[in-house]
Amino acid sequence: MPSQVLIEAIKEPTPNKSRAEHSIAFDDSNLEGINTPHQDPLVISAGIGDPCYKVKRILIDNESSVDVLFYSIFLNMGLAREKLQPAAGPLYGFDNRPVRVECMISLPVVLGEFPRQATHSIQFIVMKSESAYNAIFGRPLQSIFRIVASISHFRLKFLTPSGTGVVRGDQQEAQSCDLRQAQPRPSITLSIEDFDLRNKDIPQKASPVEDLVCISLSDEHPSRTIQIGSLLLEEEKTKYVEFLRRNQDIFFWSPADMPRISHEVIVHSLNANPTCKSVIQKKRSFAPERQQAIEKEVDRLLEAGFILEVHYPTWLANVVMVKKTNGA
Repeated sequence: MPSQVLIEAIKEPTPNKSRAEHSIAFDDSNLEGINTPHQDPLVISAGIGDPCYKVKRILIDNESSVDVLFYSIFLNMGLAREKLQPAAGPLYGFDNRPVRVECMISLPVVLGEFPRQATHSIQFIVMKSESAYNAIFGRPLQSIFRIVASISHFRLKFLTPSGTGVVRGDQQEAQSCDLRQAQPRPSITLSIEDFDLRNKDIPQKASPVEDLVCISLSDEHPSRTIQIGSLLLEEEKTKYVEFLRRNQDIFFWSPADMPRISHEVIVHSLNANPTCKSVIQKKRSFAPERQQAIEKEVDRLLEAGFILEVHYPTWLANVVMVKKTNGA
């Protein structure tokens, strides 16, 4: 068969052909267009899939024991999920932390340019993980293509029946990916299912750097208190408390302490479409203690003139109770 003859020709070059055509070497001519010296990762573009898609931002990683295709590029390529195969177990990085593997898929990979081009089927691990790269070509792919890579020359080479195939890296793209990959990421992801502000055992909010001390500003109204830092010097503490007590009239202790604000300053209104029909909400029932707290707060707002009693026969909004930071 002709294919067998070609394979034999690669293994045993005929005397008429130069040995240099069947060997891989790098020289200074390969440094043209490369900013040296550099420590940039080798990032290339290659054809992946059938039909073939030109995929950019592919990292050549000699430390990776698998070939990786990230899930985002899998979706962008429009590949059918039926081609996915189940994967066994997670992967482990150099820090020995497990990384979840979604599935596996076999896709053809095309390297080089015609006629010095090679195509092989590669089994990729598909991962749902954030990365600056679209794919990673590890040791398995490099072994199948018999790749020899040179980081300093920013090239990889491999043998083909027509001679040595060459793939040149994109140094500008490599630097961009390296910067994106180096950006700090939060090491802990908080699941929304576990995030509950009502759980007092888990500190969800920032806490003061020092304990706070409650100080009463009025002998007639002991409940009118403020908090100051406990690490203040006694002289500073006395000075601040005296100043606050002299100016306690600037604090609002109840709705009655705040006069009605002019409509020229601010007005709250419902930005509703007048052409739409209002809908009556189903009346919500509250526990007796909550109903009592609602009535008490409404009476306070009515007494202070903050709200007015009006009747909407075709519209109703239920009261929403929000617990304050002080427990009220």
